[in-house]
Amino acid sequence: MSGVPAPTSTSLHAELRALIASSRQRLAGAVNAELTRLYWSIGQRLDAQVLGGERASYGLALLDQLGQQLSQEFGRGFEARNLRRMLKFAQAFPDAGIVSTLSAKLSWSHLVGHRGPQDTTGAPVLCHAGGTGRLERARAGPTD
Repeated sequence: MSGVPAPTSTSLHAELRALIASSRQRLAGAVNAELTRLYWSIGQRLDAQVLGGERASYGLALLDQLGQQLSQEFGRGFEARNLRRMLKFAQAFPDAGIVSTLSAKLSWSHLVGHRGPQDTTGAPVLCHAGGTGRLERARAGPTD
């Protein structure tokens, strides 16, 4: 056989454990990014098809109906209150390119769950963290 010593059970377990944990982390990131893009797409469709134009008058009632139907088929994540979050998210970030970048960096809960400072359009203010390449929410401080 080869001159390479066989790994011990403990070291092999640690190596395999690290591989599994790393893969799970990458998988969770990919799933989160895809879900964020899905939620944005749903929000865009709702904005254009339900709330746009002459439909705006009954659009919110239609959201309740869609939420009931979708949640029965796909679960609680698609209830009317979540459809409203998707709609607000799409309105805050109308550019698909920005959403794609954000979804790779931030989780859905970061994008809709944390209300921070907002610009004049109502979109959360995000900034690059001093040369690190990370996006961070700008902190609102007192304005004296």
